[in-house]
Amino acid sequence: MRFARDHKRGKTAYRKGDPFVGTVKVARFLFHRGILEPDGNPMDALVTGPKVTKQVWDAFDAPEEQE
Repeated sequence: MRFARDHKRGKTAYRKGDPFVGTVKVARFLFHRGILEPDGNPMDALVTGPKVTKQVWDAFDAPEEQE
């Protein structure tokens, strides 16, 4: 991912075209606001694709049955 436009976070300024170094969660947030764009990085598929929700398979996490 790279910056699609100039962006400032705190005291750090990023220029258009600078590579993004951060987590997928932050990248998704910035991508959906038009601040990041894909550049062929392996992270692109995780950021631009649909959000994956985890399945609950553990019996302790499942709701208890009522009689």
